[in-house]
This record gives sequence, C-alpha cells and structure tokens, in this order.
Amino acid sequence: MRKVITVATLMVAGLAGGAFGEPAPESPATTFSFTATSAGDVAPGRLWIEQGPQSFPLTLSGSNWSGTAPASGVVLTRRANLLAQYTDGQVTLPIRFVPAKPQMRFSVQNPPLLTCIPPNVTRLEAPGASYAAQVDAYFKARRLALSGNCGATMQRRVVKAWFDRSYVLQNDNDHIALDQEAKAALQAYPQHAAYATLMGNQASGRSAQIDYNYQQALFQSQDYSAAVEVNAAMTERIREDEGFAAGALEQGVTLDRLVSDSVVLEARRDAAAPE
Repeated sequence: MRKVITVATLMVAGLAGGAFGEPAPESPATTFSFTATSAGDVAPGRLWIEQGPQSFPLTLSGSNWSGTAPASGVVLTRRANLLAQYTDGQVTLPIRFVPAKPQMRFSVQNPPLLTCIPPNVTRLEAPGASYAAQVDAYFKARRLALSGNCGATMQRRVVKAWFDRSYVLQNDNDHIALDQEAKAALQAYPQHAAYATLMGNQASGRSAQIDYNYQQALFQSQDYSAAVEVNAAMTERIREDEGFAAGALEQGVTLDRLVSDSVVLEARRDAAAPE
C-alpha cells in the first residue's frame, strides 16, 4: 500500500498549473467553506466542526449543511473533526483543513446498529471501492466497534474494518483524516499493532504529500513568499513530530529536501521583491 511521490527539483519543477497534477492556487485562501450531507433515514439536529479549541457551526439549508472557518494562518494541513448530533447519539468524522482545498464536501450518517454476525462483518471488510460505500461502511463499523456487542474474534475484525475504512477514506480524499480512535483500538491487538502503526505513518505521509504539493503549487504560481512559509512550517513539523517525519520520509519528503528547497525559494522571493 506504499505510495511514493517523485520529488521534483524546484528549479525544474512540473508543468504550468502546479506540481503533481495539482492546480496552482492564485493565492492562499482566507476562508474554508464546508458542505455536508446526511445519509440515511435519520437526520441530525446539529452539525459543527471542531479544530483545537475552536468550534464552527454548520447551518441547514434544504438538504445541505454549510459553514465556514477562517483559513488565514493555516499554512499546513490541520486535523479537525466534523461532528453530527442525532437523537440517539453523536458521530464524528475526522477531517483535515487543507490550505490548497478551501472548499470541502462531506457525508455523515448515524446508521442502525448492525447485528454482529459474519455476513455483516464481511461486508464491512469489503464494501466496494466507491466513496459512498466506504463512508457507509466506516460509520457502520465505527458504531458496531464502539457498541461492545461482538465477541472477541468478531470484535477484532470489526475494529480492523473500522480502521481500514478510515485509512482508505483519508488516502483517497485530501480533506478526510485518519481516525486516531480506530488506530488506537487496532493497536491494542498485538497481532495488528505493527500494521496500525505502519499505516498510521503512511497517513502522516499522506499529509506531508499534500503539504509538499501545496508548496510546489505556490512555487509554480510564483507566490514565493507563501511557498517559503509553507516550506519553513514543514521543516519545523518534521523536526518536532516523529510520526510526521516517518510518514514524510515514506513519501520522499526529507529534511534535506526541504532545506535545499528553502535556498531556491528564498532566492526567488528576494529576487522578486521590489527594490
């Protein structure tokens, strides 16, 4: 499942429009906007996003929930949570604030609690590749895993299905993050601990890939000051966060690469500055 990007040298990076197929942003966004829909027969009474100590409400209009959050100062991807309150409980979808993707869409649901029998668990383990199927299986596996209704063997399978669905969702969608609760639950099983740690590092690498692509896109659009800021923030995160550093290494984003990039970026920024 290892996914490696080719790190281009900044001096010859990519084609116009951004590195690695990413569109070059005109400038860093000042606002994130969120749209969420609720699947299933039961609608939530409240949706909101939490990022650190901050909370951002979403309002219902028709069948869509929408809201905003300030993007100023968000240089790298940040973990957050989309929460939905239902009459019979609350669900959480871990998400990412992504500076390069200021408009984000989500789907949430609070599905009926499945009976913990082999056919149901098998469907959670292999739900199909579509986004809708993965989201549906994620929320069903999450609810079943947290219910405590399974025996030991089936519980282990359900927890792994919960984790795997979360991993696939974050790997396929920049704005969805790995569920750390699912990761911790899977790490509690000795036979899955190494796997959960490895895939957790891969998810950190996914964030590093998103951030590095953003740095390259800013370079391509000649926003050198913003690219310098992103590069410096990535350098600091790699130095301070071992998990992020391990994941970044998997993607070819190393400290040496960022230090080398900083020389080019700062030179371009200084050359472009008015005298």
